[in-house]
Amino acid sequence: MRELNRFGLTSVIDAGGGFQNYPEDYQVIEQLHKNGELTVRIAYDLFTQKPNGELSDFSRWVNTVTPRQGDDYYHHNGGGEMLVFSAADFEDFPEPRPDLPASMDEELEPAVRLLAEKRWRFRLHATYDESITRALDVYERVNRDIPLEGLHWFFDHAETISERNIHRTAALGGGIAIQHRMAFQGEYFRDRYGTAQLRRTPPIQEMLPAGLPVGAGTDATRVATYNPFVSLYWLITGKTVGGLSMYDEDNRLSRMEALRLYTVGSSWFSTEMGSKGAIVPGQLADLALLSADYFSIPEEEIKNLESVLTIMSGKAVYAAEEFKDLAPPMPPMLPEWLLTVVMPSRSRCLPPRAYMWLTHTREKAQPVETKVASGACVGPSDFRLEIRMRISRLLIAAALAVGLGLAQGPKPNVPVGPQYDTTHVYVAPEDFDRFVASLLATFGGKTTKEGVFTVTPTPSNIMSQLVLTPVGTLSVFGFKTPIPYPFGLERTGYLVTDLVGYRFRQSHRSGACGRRRRPRRSVQ
Repeated sequence: MRELNRFGLTSVIDAGGGFQNYPEDYQVIEQLHKNGELTVRIAYDLFTQKPNGELSDFSRWVNTVTPRQGDDYYHHNGGGEMLVFSAADFEDFPEPRPDLPASMDEELEPAVRLLAEKRWRFRLHATYDESITRALDVYERVNRDIPLEGLHWFFDHAETISERNIHRTAALGGGIAIQHRMAFQGEYFRDRYGTAQLRRTPPIQEMLPAGLPVGAGTDATRVATYNPFVSLYWLITGKTVGGLSMYDEDNRLSRMEALRLYTVGSSWFSTEMGSKGAIVPGQLADLALLSADYFSIPEEEIKNLESVLTIMSGKAVYAAEEFKDLAPPMPPMLPEWLLTVVMPSRSRCLPPRAYMWLTHTREKAQPVETKVASGACVGPSDFRLEIRMRISRLLIAAALAVGLGLAQGPKPNVPVGPQYDTTHVYVAPEDFDRFVASLLATFGGKTTKEGVFTVTPTPSNIMSQLVLTPVGTLSVFGFKTPIPYPFGLERTGYLVTDLVGYRFRQSHRSGACGRRRRPRRSVQ
C-alpha cells in the first residue's frame, strides 16, 4: 500500500483474480482493516474461481455478502470481472482473436440474472467487440425481466467496441472501464490489425459523447504497471511506452479530461459519486501533492511524476522530500527472522523463530542455543560471527545466481519482489538451475517440478519452479523469450545483485554490527 501511496493513490477497485477465494484469501485485508492499518481504500469484486462452478460461487456469495457491505475504507463492490469462464476473451494481440464457445450465452445468463435479482453490481472482462455483442444480447434478455439500470454494471477494457455497442451499453445503464493495456501492446495490435483500427483502440472519444460513464485505470499488476501517471501519459499523448504514436488528436484527451476520468469518472464504478474524486467540502479528505505540476510540465515528463505527500482521511500516509518528516512510521518488518528485526539494537534477545532460522544450517550451534534457551540476550560479539556466516551463505547463492555469468558479459539487475502469495525471483535462463540448487543448498527444502509457461499477456516462454524452504517460498522464473518492457521496473522488492549489500546495510543501521563492514562480492 505504501508503494501505491507513493504515486498518490488512495483508492483502488480490486477486480479479483484466480486463486483468490472468498472469504479465505481476504483475511489479511480484513485484519488490516480491523486494525485501522489500511492506507488505500479498497472496493473489492468477487471473481468466480472454477469453470462450470460459477453459478455455485455466486449463489453462495449473494447469501453471505450484501451489496456495498463495509465502509469507506473497505467494502464489497460486486461480482466479476470473471462471471463465467466461457465469456473470457483474454487479449493476446499477436495471436488471432479467440472465438468464445457456443455455450457462453446459456452459461452467462443465469449468473447475470442472479446478480441482477440480488442487485449486485457486476463487471465483465471483454476485449473484443464480438464478445461484447454476445454479452449485450444476454444482458438485454435479462433486462426485459429485471432492469439493469442503477446497478452500475460495466465492461472492462472494450478496446475494439463498436459505436453501436457503445450505445447499447448506455441504453442499459452500463459503463466502460478503460485501462492502458495498449500502452504496452500497441505495436502488437498494429502488426495484426493495422494502423486504421489502431487509431480507435479503444474509442474513448466515441464513448464520452454517448453519455455512458467512463473510468480510467491500469489493470495492474500482471497486464500493466500500477503507476497511474503512465496511464495518464497514454491517455494524453496516445503513445505506447515504446514511443509508438497510436492515436490522432481526435482520440486523445486533454490533461484535465484524463484526470477527471481517473478521479470523478472512476468513482461511478465503485458507486461512490459525490464522496470522492474532488477536493471539495463534504468529500473524503484524500489528496496528493505531486513532484511537479501535472498541468504544465512537458508531456514526456508526466510518466515520471510521483507524490511527495499523500493524504488519506486527512492524515499523511506517504511523505517524501521536504515533507519527509510527516511520513508515518513503517510497519514492522516481516518475516520476524530478518536480521533487522532480531537485532534492532546492539543487544537483544533472539525470539525462538529467529533462532531456528539463524542456526538452521550451522553445525555448531550450541553456544547460541545455550544462551537463547536460558533466556539470556545475545550481544554483538556473539552475533557478528553469525552474521558473517549468514552473509557468506547468501553470497554463495548470489554468486551462483548472477556472479558466475559475469565472465560472459554484464547482465541487468534482476528484480526480486513480493508478488501474490510468494516472492517472485527472475533470473537468466542459463542460471536457473544453479540458482535453485544454491537456494536448496543454503536453506534446505524441496522444489516443485520445473515447467515452461506463458505468464504475460504477450507470447512468452517462461521457466518456472517453486522452491519451498523453511524460511519461505520462492517462485523462480527465467524468461526464455525477451522480457517485455517495462516488466519488473516497479519498485516491488530488492535486486538479486544487491540483496546481500542491502540487507547488510539495513542491519548495520539497526545496530546489528559494531562497525561498518563492507560486504564482499566474491567468495574465497
